[in-house]
Amino acid sequence: MSEDETMEKKKKKNQLSFARQCVEYARHNKLTAVGGTWAATMATLLAYQKFSPDPLNAKLMRARLVGQFTAVISVLATLGLDHVDEFEAWWDSKFS
Repeated sequence: MSEDETMEKKKKKNQLSFARQCVEYARHNKLTAVGGTWAATMATLLAYQKFSPDPLNAKLMRARLVGQFTAVISVLATLGLDHVDEFEAWWDSKFS
């Protein structure tokens, strides 16, 4: 591998993509990430259900299920943020 190729790889690693910036923000602000995800999902769900013709008990059941699902997924994703660097190192070793 030439010196220019090595420099290009280093530059790419130094320039964080938008997705990587989001991961770094979520890693440093875990509670905000979980709470914000849950709040955005619930706001979207309530707006959807306002115009839904379903009976009230079906709307409440759907809201509880989606709320619980979102909270669990958000917590699991936040726990996974601690292992992003290990995963990237593994990925690079396998596929680079």
